[in-house]
Amino acid sequence: MEQKKRVLIVSDDPHRLNSLVQKVRQEGMVPVNYLNIMAARFAAQKDEFALLLIDLTLPLEPKLGLVRRYITREDASPVVVIGKGEYLEQSGALDSLKGIKLVSDLPEVMGKGLEAFLD
Repeated sequence: MEQKKRVLIVSDDPHRLNSLVQKVRQEGMVPVNYLNIMAARFAAQKDEFALLLIDLTLPLEPKLGLVRRYITREDASPVVVIGKGEYLEQSGALDSLKGIKLVSDLPEVMGKGLEAFLD
């Protein structure tokens, strides 16, 4: 039996987190989220995920640190960064990293099939 794909979700906003969890479930995947960024960072280093969904609400730096650390793993899955695209483009905070997909806002994620981000 094929194991369902696991998706790590990082969001501080309970409403946005709930929306992302529901989206992942609707697509037949397993949502995984933690109560704090340190636990999420540990999971991203130790566990396997098909996709990471990172909601860039404030504070930014801990989440960007998680993205930087995760994406350098040899077996890293794609990372979807939600929001703050203009800031990221202007600051170049993630420019040198491959495998990151920037989306402007939550509705953009909700309107697509998550499989589209796995390519």
